[in-house]
Amino acid sequence: ASQSLIILPRRYEIARSFTLTSGRHFQPGGVNAAWSIGESHEFVSLRDYRDGDSMRKIHWPSSAKRLKPVVKEYQDEYFVRQALVLDTSSPDGEVLEEAISVAGSFTLSMNNTDSMLDLIYLADKPVILTSGRGTSAVNEQLEALATLTHCPHKLEILSETVARHGPLIGSCILILTGWTQYHRQMVQRLKNTKVQTEVFIVTREESSLQDVPESCHVLPLTEIQERLRNL
Repeated sequence: ASQSLIILPRRYEIARSFTLTSGRHFQPGGVNAAWSIGESHEFVSLRDYRDGDSMRKIHWPSSAKRLKPVVKEYQDEYFVRQALVLDTSSPDGEVLEEAISVAGSFTLSMNNTDSMLDLIYLADKPVILTSGRGTSAVNEQLEALATLTHCPHKLEILSETVARHGPLIGSCILILTGWTQYHRQMVQRLKNTKVQTEVFIVTREESSLQDVPESCHVLPLTEIQERLRNL
């Protein structure tokens, strides 16, 4: 019988001192996510049962008194929500593979049960895959990264997706495979939304990049582990 085997991206060690500060933002559907892991406690009121309500929300004493199902309503929550954006536009297979490995390394290092992480990339279409707070597991993000290939679509599509998503997140890591005017525009559009942004540029040769801001982290292929360890 045939079987398949997924090779997950290589993992790099990230400096323990590296952190992304991020405020807590209102997240639509927050209570549903919190209920799935049992962490919502802000009771608001009681109301009649509606189709689709979770059985866990039923308030049994009130239901018995009224002789019909009654459920508890909870105040929606504020979550820490971060994004990791991966640029898959490079035709250089080795650069792309290393960028995927860097993305996988940050995905694991940012994995926190008290926050949400949106992995954003461009495949046949823009993809946003979320982990944490009762959503998908980080393993699904790693498996998605493992199957990525070069995307010939224009970088502007990814830029538009990131810009629209900006108001939902507090901080973002951008992993780029080049530094063109389109990359600069994407970074600037995200910063215009007041999102704390850290930019990493994976490149074959650092000297091939021009006009890179000092705030960006350049990762030459031969020095990726060293530079990530010393952030």
